[in-house]
Amino acid sequence: MAEFHIFNTKLPKLGYDVEYMSHLWGNPPLMLGSSPENGTIEATCLVERKGNDVTPAYYKGFPLICAYSTGRLRYTQKPEKGKTNDSLSVELFRRITTNSGVKIRAIHHSL
Repeated sequence: MAEFHIFNTKLPKLGYDVEYMSHLWGNPPLMLGSSPENGTIEATCLVERKGNDVTPAYYKGFPLICAYSTGRLRYTQKPEKGKTNDSLSVELFRRITTNSGVKIRAIHHSL
């Protein structure tokens, strides 16, 4: 909940546009919500971009949040011994780190 709150309120006040990305598995945009607190989902985010469609140079930074969201990003369909990890997060991280000037911020166990 705190992560959505910070991204949805504080970053726009600092002049940043916030865009959420994840696996969509062929689905249209998805509305994801925070863990229910007292039976209520208190914060949501609309995921409209697949991480593999992202061009890192178009962004100033990538805050990586933890929990289910990065679990979706680390998922790989067919892991094979000796094969390079082709999960969305690993591929995106490779592309981000090859672009100088693009900042990465990781929260808790997001990587």
